Amino acid sequence: MTNDGTIVELAQAGTTEGTISVSDTTVSYNAFTGSHYARLAGPVERGMLVRLTADNGRFHDDPGSEIIYGVEKTVSANDPAVLGAYLSLQEPAKPEGTENPHLVMAVGNGVMWAADDGEDLEVGDYLISSDLPGHAIKDAGAYPVSHVVARLAEPVDWDLVGETVDDRGILRKHKLVSVLFTNFDRPHEESPSVKDHLVLKSPGGSCFRVTVDDDGRLNSEPTICKE
Repeated sequence: MTNDGTIVELAQAGTTEGTISVSDTTVSYNAFTGSHYARLAGPVERGMLVRLTADNGRFHDDPGSEIIYGVEKTVSANDPAVLGAYLSLQEPAKPEGTENPHLVMAVGNGVMWAADDGEDLEVGDYLISSDLPGHAIKDAGAYPVSHVVARLAEPVDWDLVGETVDDRGILRKHKLVSVLFTNFDRPHEESPSVKDHLVLKSPGGSCFRVTVDDDGRLNSEPTICKE
């Protein structure tokens, strides 16, 4: 082949799902999501964040083969043990096991469940795990060190999102979003006690996000109550 373009098409049911192409001297794999082998400690939906449990196995039960990571849904905020976002069983029509492990997206791009944490999301926002099982939230700098798991690839206006999930008896908005996977620790120089907003709970049980503008005026808006 002498011209730039596609040299391999990866198709399913007659539809192209990916390609290998050449541009000048560069070979490109399109589009790209890299996954690790995993086994689950319980039910997990596609796009949910999972964390390492250390209950590992090996592909084909061969001690010298590829590791199969033991994972479970995340349940705590800023978890340092996140592996990635759950994709699927490698062969959905076959039983799971060491010959047919689950897949966890961890490299390239993919999808991840994000939860409403009181402010809209912008492209490029860093994400960390939240205390809503399997969900990510924006890294707002609330921790001395944030354990970043992904960078957001699409904006989210929560006013336009209608899908909700039960969060300990409260309906909380969530959305399956496109992300670029990354994994690093992000230190914050500013003290975690200094924040750009406060969340206050009224005697009636409703919560409000309180901010201060440049002129020193207080502003408030309803938000999710969190323990």
